[in-house]
Amino acid sequence: MSAITLRPGVHLVGSGAAGFDLSDALDCHVYLIEGTTGWAVIDAGSGNDSARIVASIRSVAAARGLDLTQPGTLLLTHGHADHSGGTADLLAAFPTLTAYAGAAAAEWVSRGDLQGISLDRGKASGAYPADYAYGGAAPVLPLAGGETRGFGGRSIRVIAAPGHARGHLCFLLQDNAPGPGSARILFSGDCVFTRGRISLQNLHDVDIPAYANTLAVLDGLNIDALLPGHYSVSLSNAARHIRIAHDAFQAGSVPPNAP
Repeated sequence: MSAITLRPGVHLVGSGAAGFDLSDALDCHVYLIEGTTGWAVIDAGSGNDSARIVASIRSVAAARGLDLTQPGTLLLTHGHADHSGGTADLLAAFPTLTAYAGAAAAEWVSRGDLQGISLDRGKASGAYPADYAYGGAAPVLPLAGGETRGFGGRSIRVIAAPGHARGHLCFLLQDNAPGPGSARILFSGDCVFTRGRISLQNLHDVDIPAYANTLAVLDGLNIDALLPGHYSVSLSNAARHIRIAHDAFQAGSVPPNAP
């Protein structure tokens, strides 16, 4: 299986062991969004075997008549290696693709700053094998919360979502593609997962108060679908997952932590 269509024009083209095993085990979920004259990718995977993600994107494009020579947008939710390590590979494979991330992540990925993206701590914890090699520095432009990125007749709202990592972003797609009604789709990276789980790690840029504020913002979006960076996805009634995490923070606790 090379890709999973989640909604009209929204496809899962990469996913590792903490998901659907479509690509390398270290990969986060990687999403392809079709526009009428352009396209977007959410996150880039680990870079361990980017050829599988590239092949999946090309396969979907061929089946759907999507022109990959049109301008494309790569949106990184944050800089951690499982989300950004494939950036250089995707930019090399698709010359019309331009990468964006939150300001801190954009700086770290552009410099190949392994401490900035906490790869040193990730290896020390065993989350990454000792021989994992980051995909290399790649040009990434900064994005800020509140911006809107348009592509091919569709638009994505950028939401600042610090907590899991400095500069973490979420992306809200108002899905008006043909199909069973419109939907508000949140690409949440590692900020929040299904069942109200979050990701707190002992990293230099984790911020619990900021995390609580982020969940308050996301709780107000009234989303329909939640497409996170790992684990399961929720294609309808997805606001309930965010509410679980938000309520835990509001009660003075922390939500359940994803492994």
